[in-house]
Amino acid sequence: MENFSSKETKSLTQKDYDHIDLILKEADSHGLKSEVETWALKYYNKYPHVDLVTAYHIGYKEWIK
Repeated sequence: MENFSSKETKSLTQKDYDHIDLILKEADSHGLKSEVETWALKYYNKYPHVDLVTAYHIGYKEWIK
């Protein structure tokens, strides 16, 4: 994961990292890991009030329908 603030990484818990990892593994099983991650990071950068895990959920929902 990259392109997000160091402030956010400090507030992420191991559970958050695990959750993001599970989202990406599931997206990868559909061949869409890169697309989900790119969407999530763009969404997170556009809407910084949204936490990173939520941004990954939104990216996943956008690509895996």
